[in-house]
Amino acid sequence: MEKHTRRTKLRPATRGPLLFSCCLANAVGVLRLVRHNRPVPEKLDGARFDEGDPIITPDSVVGYTAARAQLAVAELGVAPVVIAVWGQRLFDGLSARLAAAPLRHWWYGQRTPHVVGIAGKQPVSLVLLPVGAPGTVMIMEELIAAGAKAFLGMGLAGSLQHDLGPGAAVLAQAAVRDEGTSGHYADLAEDACAENTLSAIVGAALAHAGIATAAGRVWTTDAPYRELSQTVARLRKAGVLAVDMETSAMYVLGAHREIAVANLLLISDVLSDPWLPAFHDECLAEALETAQDAMVQAASNALNHGRR
Repeated sequence: MEKHTRRTKLRPATRGPLLFSCCLANAVGVLRLVRHNRPVPEKLDGARFDEGDPIITPDSVVGYTAARAQLAVAELGVAPVVIAVWGQRLFDGLSARLAAAPLRHWWYGQRTPHVVGIAGKQPVSLVLLPVGAPGTVMIMEELIAAGAKAFLGMGLAGSLQHDLGPGAAVLAQAAVRDEGTSGHYADLAEDACAENTLSAIVGAALAHAGIATAAGRVWTTDAPYRELSQTVARLRKAGVLAVDMETSAMYVLGAHREIAVANLLLISDVLSDPWLPAFHDECLAEALETAQDAMVQAASNALNHGRR
């Protein structure tokens, strides 16, 4: 015999008590949540640098990784000089120039590719980092723990200056700190600056390649869609050249860990009114090709300088 199910309408005499019971049960649940939700004793102040001992350290993470591979940390194969990029086009071009091969024991795998090639007869690491300060700094911390001594960053930036058009090269000597990561490494009153010797090595390589370069301050932000017109105007007037999402945090980390860091940025768009994007323009593509050769030369020179 086929079974049938049917809805039973609640009679008015039974609906009232049932609804009251449901409301009472919900109220008890809310009270339980409130009772177990302890108030935060103190507001966290992200703008205040706090010295202290972290629970998790880069050394412990890298040591754990090495132990799982049954290797010493030095055997993981991270080179002393690292070229850091944030785009696949740059990664592929530099990888070919360095005749690079994947790092065998790289713990991020293909999520954040890491290859090792040769510049000046010495090994150089090339890493495709995640966009933005938090991921970039996290992986840099681990690379430092694995033996990296210097970082050459190469990426794209938006121009703040009307005479700095697509394809122009910017050597970031310092950066305005407008991201949230560097505040965990140094008080916000401290400057974010490139390491002088490494910056000079990059500048010399660019000059040798015949690349006209603007050197100065850039602005690093976490929020590319909150680059407000009034902020851009104020920074333009102050002489800030361009905007990116990593440089200031990288420089502060470098100072904190006593590691050399210097970034080269190529202009991909201009923050004018209206906005001028040039991500796929021929002038940028040509500039990236020439700048990659200069970056390989800078890595070779950095290695030679480090051996003296």
